[in-house]
Amino acid sequence: MNILTVMNEDYSSYGRIFFSSLSKLSDYNKIEKIYVIDTGMEEETKAEFLSSYDRIWFIDSEVNHAKTSHNAQDWREIVATKVKGLSSLVEAGESPICMIDIDCFFKENFIDEINLEADINVCKRRKPVALVMGLMTHIASFFCVNNNDKGLDFLKMWTERMLNMDDKMGINKYPNHIETPALCELISRVSHLLTIEHLDQDVVSSNSLTDESKIIHLKGEGLGYNSTFEYRTKRIASLIDPNDYI
Repeated sequence: MNILTVMNEDYSSYGRIFFSSLSKLSDYNKIEKIYVIDTGMEEETKAEFLSSYDRIWFIDSEVNHAKTSHNAQDWREIVATKVKGLSSLVEAGESPICMIDIDCFFKENFIDEINLEADINVCKRRKPVALVMGLMTHIASFFCVNNNDKGLDFLKMWTERMLNMDDKMGINKYPNHIETPALCELISRVSHLLTIEHLDQDVVSSNSLTDESKIIHLKGEGLGYNSTFEYRTKRIASLIDPNDYI
């Protein structure tokens, strides 16, 4: 089992939470490599992570945004780089592999939730969210590929759809809503072509700390205070001191 995530300097505090919590699980011993696509990290920060965790492999990218931008073009570059990076790893035979957002906290072992017999595993919302670009039945914060060939075909279609979404879908108004809308549209369109396991978001990418949540997604809510590190980490403040990771 391998993992892929993306990190820039602005998200290094989330990265510390991600790796610290993951490394405490027994599942950590089942993970061979954790690939991190570098979209704008300082060399000193990369050295810090490499000295602390033996399974990290940084991947250089053409994208360099040390600060997380909400500019539509910057977001397109970042999310496209993530899915393209996953495609490259799958093509190189690195599956099974899970793409997990860097702003996640690992509370419990989660690998047993993944169906390794399915071609892909996707994260399904219990309550779909209606946005201007359609009904969001899933979320792209947790996504796994097990079957190299069918998984690669899906990833290529996903990347193409993201890059070709236009403002009729509200992309300029919601620049960070590219990856998930493209995923939701694609799942409904090609579900008959491959085997898809629908994992429960409230378990593998939960927005809140609950008894059943195994991974908590520290997702921001828009702009302003609701997108700050302080606000986003409040949901796990009973388990760790977020200030230790800044």
